[in-house]
Amino acid sequence: MSTVFHLRENGTEARRYALRALEAGRAMGNEVIEATALANLGNAERSLGDFSVAIGHMKEALALGERMMHPPAVEELANLALAYLESGDIAAALEASRSALDPASPPSDNEAWRQYSLWIAARVLRAAGKQPAASVALQRAHRHLQRVLERIEDAEARATFLTLPMNAAIVAAVDAGVWPA
Repeated sequence: MSTVFHLRENGTEARRYALRALEAGRAMGNEVIEATALANLGNAERSLGDFSVAIGHMKEALALGERMMHPPAVEELANLALAYLESGDIAAALEASRSALDPASPPSDNEAWRQYSLWIAARVLRAAGKQPAASVALQRAHRHLQRVLERIEDAEARATFLTLPMNAAIVAAVDAGVWPA
């Protein structure tokens, strides 16, 4: 549930569900649930503006994954890059977003969300003053979004998918040149 509220940009509810999942994962001694809950908690804290706490949770989730020999997903690094970006640490954001643009990177855990990591990379590159690279990343994000939309047969589901804030932001950046602050 935390992810659903995160996608809808409701940090308060995302945080509440992530804390419940974290408690359950720790009580069961299940590091997979714990790492996922920490990543979700980091996203929630970021959306609520508590960047240092968010980054701490995200790094803890990545460390747990590493201990379990699970390489970080591109989306996890994109979330960390976004937290760094929003906290003003552009150098750390660039480092964290590098894998989103690297063709040698392992594929996304969920290809339906690949546009997200490309979108975050575009935002980071733009903030770093790398406009040509940002434009390329934005176009890649938009192309991927279009491919995902083509696979959604139901018109209502397709329209709903486009209303997700990240997808709407990609379209706004491509169509109108409007980028988040």
